[in-house]
This record gives sequence, C-alpha cells and structure tokens, in this order.
Amino acid sequence: MATDGAQVEPPDPEAITVKVGPQEKKYILHTAFLSHYSGYFRGALSGKFSETDDGVVKLKDVDTDVFSIFADWIYNQQIPFHKRVGLKFTNLETWSKLAGDGTRQDGVMLRYRAYCLADRLLCPKLKCTIFEQLFDDFAGKTYPNAAGVTTVVERLPERDPLLRLVVDTLCISSTDLFHWGDNYWEENLEHLPQVVLAKVASTLGVYLRTGAKPKLKRSDYDI
Repeated sequence: MATDGAQVEPPDPEAITVKVGPQEKKYILHTAFLSHYSGYFRGALSGKFSETDDGVVKLKDVDTDVFSIFADWIYNQQIPFHKRVGLKFTNLETWSKLAGDGTRQDGVMLRYRAYCLADRLLCPKLKCTIFEQLFDDFAGKTYPNAAGVTTVVERLPERDPLLRLVVDTLCISSTDLFHWGDNYWEENLEHLPQVVLAKVASTLGVYLRTGAKPKLKRSDYDI
C-alpha cells in the first residue's frame, strides 16, 4: 500500500518519491508498480519527462485525495466497494467517505476526477474499472452529475468513451422521464457544457430519423 513519504525511513532503493499538489505531499511508491500500471510513470522513470528531478516526480497540479486513490490501487487493484442492492448501487457511499466532507456530492466528484487522473497517467486498467462503475450506475438510472460532466469535458480528449457514455445517458434521460423525473433537465440544463448539449441534440436527431430508441449497451464502448 502507498505510504506517506514523511513516515518512511530509511529510503527504499526500489522506490521513488512522488510529490503531489501545491504542498508537495510525499508518496513513496515502488517503481515496479508504477511502471507496470502507468504509461506516464514508465516515461517519467525512463528520464524522458521534465517532471522527473533526481529521482523525484512532481505533480503540483494534482489533488492529493485523487492521487491517493491511484497510489493505493497500484498495490491492491481495488477501488471503493461496488455492490448492487435491488435497483440501487451503493459504491458511492464508500467514495463519499474518501472525499472532502464525506457528502454524496464529494464522492461523485472524486470518482470523476479519479477517472480523469487515470487517463492522464495512462493507467488503462484503473480507468476501465471506474468506467464499469459509472456504466452500471447510469444503467441503473443514476443521472450524470452536471459538475462531473463539466470536469470530464475539460480534462478528457473529445473521443473518450466516458464522454460518449454521458451523452448517451442524457439522451435516455430526455426520453425516460418516469425514471429520471421531469425536473432533471430543469435543474441541470444551465449547468451542462454547451458541447455536451450539442452532442445530445445531434444524437437525438439520429434517433428520431432512424426510429431507434436510446439504450445503453456495454459492448458499444471500447475501453
């Protein structure tokens, strides 16, 4: 498991220091795990990246709460427990305990940010695991959080499968008011990014022309 570097003595010759956030919190992480799971760190440890300085990798623009998710995951390949109870998914309860003040909103945002960090660090297995959670939640009629959607639009490449999943889910929300409630769009419309709304309108136009019904299928998303 990842350990705060301030508590490690003596230094492990098979580990490096990663300094995260504006306060440069130290993580002592083993190079074998970093290189195996993260393409970003494979490059950094090869000396190709400017972020590496005397065996130290600095990520000043990364939040420590989300990096801690990554740091723990490379050791145990586990993320907050995901369990289905009836038609409700309870994994956000555990995410919430790991984030901020422990509110559901904090948990929602932490999960979106963890996905974006996995993309940035070129960590496809972690990214896929979080995507599976999001897909299950959206298929279970959990709506995309507007602030989270804004985060992924700002941080992910345009063709990322999560962006497509968000658009498809919003298309379903516009045609399935029984499950979503008729106030979803009223509450979220002004907060969703224009680029997402444009994609929703375009996708709905295709459905109208073809007569197809919006539907989520895991096999439609290559990740």
